[in-house]
Amino acid sequence: MSIAFYCNWSFLWLYMSVLGVVSPQADKANLNKEQCLEIVVKLLLSSPEYQYYITHIEKAQETDATLQYGIEILNDPKESMNRENYSFRINEKHPEYNHTVAWFEFDPQEGMLYEYNVAQDSLIPIHFDSKHLKTFRKKCK
Repeated sequence: MSIAFYCNWSFLWLYMSVLGVVSPQADKANLNKEQCLEIVVKLLLSSPEYQYYITHIEKAQETDATLQYGIEILNDPKESMNRENYSFRINEKHPEYNHTVAWFEFDPQEGMLYEYNVAQDSLIPIHFDSKHLKTFRKKCK
């Protein structure tokens, strides 16, 4: 199994702070943003719909060793003034091209996780482990 997170500056900041490249005193708000993002990613990973896609990709990897996949963070509301939701997509990475498998969105105000349905051009509510939502509400409000 190979999984890669497509990093944005926020993730890079977190990794740099863990490695000691960025001082611990450097903007504690950034650390809180990273913790919230980490909780939302755990929330996504706990979803049966997410697991469905990953199971099928991992089966495909058995016959195609060059196939990789990753989660791309499209929007982090703490960094974007025009959107309040966290947006993600699952990508398959092939040697010749990349393919988006699914889009997901987490609405922190409603506490809902959605999968984007391309055919209906709509967000469909999906299940996830509610313990992550409780953690999010406790640490990220």
